[in-house]
Amino acid sequence: MNRLQKQSWITLISIGIAFFVSCMIVVYWTAAKGFPFAWRGFLFVNTGILGYLCGVFVKKDDPAIVDERDRAIKELAKNNGFIASYMFFVLLAMGIWLYNGPGALINVNILPICVCLAPVVFVFIESLTYLIAYRKGGSDV
Repeated sequence: MNRLQKQSWITLISIGIAFFVSCMIVVYWTAAKGFPFAWRGFLFVNTGILGYLCGVFVKKDDPAIVDERDRAIKELAKNNGFIASYMFFVLLAMGIWLYNGPGALINVNILPICVCLAPVVFVFIESLTYLIAYRKGGSDV
C-alpha cells in the first residue's frame, strides 16, 4: 500500500466521522433551535478535510518509484474530484432553487454551506478514486 492509498483511507475515515458528527449536530440543533439554524451543523463536515492534510505525517514516496501509471491515477482522481464537486455545487444550487420556487428568496445562510461542502466532495471523490484505481491495478486509467 503506497502513500496515496494510506492518505486516502485516512481521509475517507475522517470525512465519514465528520459527516456522522455533523448529522448528529443538525438533529440536536433542529430540536433545540429550529431548522433554519440547524443547517449550520453541516459546516462541521469541513473538519473531515483535516484527514486530507495527513500527508504531512505519512512517509513520502521515493520520487524514483513514481511511474506513468501513478501520474495517470493522480490526474484521474483530480479530474473526478473536480467534476463531482462542480456537479454537487450545481445540483445543490438548482435543488435549493427548485425547492423554494422561482419567485422565492433564498436564505443567505445557506450559501456558505454550499460553498464549504464542495471541497469536501472533491476530497472524498478524489480519495475514493485513488482507492478504486489502485485496487483495479490502474489498467484502465
